[in-house]
Amino acid sequence: MSILKDIEHLVEAGLITEEQAVAIRQYYQNNTGPKYNTLMLLFASIGALLIGMAIILIIAHNWDQMSRTARLILAFTPLVISQLLALYTLVKKPESQVWREATSILLFFGIGACLALTAQIYNIEDAEGMFQIYWLILSIPIVYVMQSASVSLLSFMTLIYYCMANGLPHNNEPAFVYFLVFFLSLMPFYIRLIQTQPSSNTTYIHHWFIALTLLPGTAQITHQVPEALTLTYFALFMLLYNLGKSRYFSALPTRVNAYYVLGLLGIIILLIAFSFEDVWFDFDRSKLLLSRESLLTLAYFIGAMVLYFLHQKFKIEDLLDMFLVFIPFAIIFLLIGEYQYILINIIVLTMGILYIRRGSTQGKLSVINLGLVMVSIIILSRFFDTDLSYLVKGLVFALLGIGFIVANYFIVKNLSRDEK
Repeated sequence: MSILKDIEHLVEAGLITEEQAVAIRQYYQNNTGPKYNTLMLLFASIGALLIGMAIILIIAHNWDQMSRTARLILAFTPLVISQLLALYTLVKKPESQVWREATSILLFFGIGACLALTAQIYNIEDAEGMFQIYWLILSIPIVYVMQSASVSLLSFMTLIYYCMANGLPHNNEPAFVYFLVFFLSLMPFYIRLIQTQPSSNTTYIHHWFIALTLLPGTAQITHQVPEALTLTYFALFMLLYNLGKSRYFSALPTRVNAYYVLGLLGIIILLIAFSFEDVWFDFDRSKLLLSRESLLTLAYFIGAMVLYFLHQKFKIEDLLDMFLVFIPFAIIFLLIGEYQYILINIIVLTMGILYIRRGSTQGKLSVINLGLVMVSIIILSRFFDTDLSYLVKGLVFALLGIGFIVANYFIVKNLSRDEK
């Protein structure tokens, strides 16, 4: 835009300050033609990917007949071209988001292609996922140099793949270190996105990717007492839930509040899973002290408590809410040796009833339905533990269905009456 080109002249003439110039640039970047920019970015990215695939297919046609030197030159060609395009963007089009994102994507895949082809040329084996590690080491700087949200998301995807492919099946000491280093290295860019573009789709997608990355990343710590990882995940879900209920995230639509959604689902799934007797297991609790699992669990728990007290006023009933239900769960998990599953059933049933009551008081269908779902699931789950006839099971299903319909009918009726 011409006004962006004139900003420097306006600053030199003393008509506006440098701070005002920065604010004007930021305004036009965030508010000028978002649909146009999004379409341009989408088509540019697709075009770049198609060109890259075409080059790979053309090269693959005669790959085996080429000399090693020719292969190596071709392996580095996409990388060099994408670097030149990125340099051109930085020099000539630094304010174009479309150019920055498109060239950054090309450079990201150029790095990956170069690494993969070089490894194939010299028959280098991928030991413990080092291919993804080298790819991330070379790609994360692109996020900050090019200010590329696309490469940030691609880096999170690569990190998730690395954790899933190399960290879960066995104890892998470097995997946890790599996860921490790469995850934390991307956090400043994410924080800046929240500060500068709090309502953009890019930021919303980052919420989801960061929350999802924490799931396999947490499993990397399995080292001394892997059985205790249950508590670690429960504390993580409580942390995510409390983060999702904080002031900034609670103002977001539910579909983009990834921390709230994943925290809520994670807590419910764990509670339902441990309502079954067969799930419970015994382990050496003496190993928990100062184990890596217990330390991370404590860190997640402290973070959740800080968020809770910053944004909520303590109520005893919150111990049977998603906010603090980790506390009774941990007591049952660690201290009570028998009939834990019965206590978990009581907790879930009580939580469901409390949600139904709260939803009725507040006139919120979503809260009532959450309570009904929890009660229904805990009742239906007991079908697997008891030998009931199909007639009884059918009647229970019918009663639950009627309960959903009746509850929603009366709430909608009351809301309509209040509006009048």
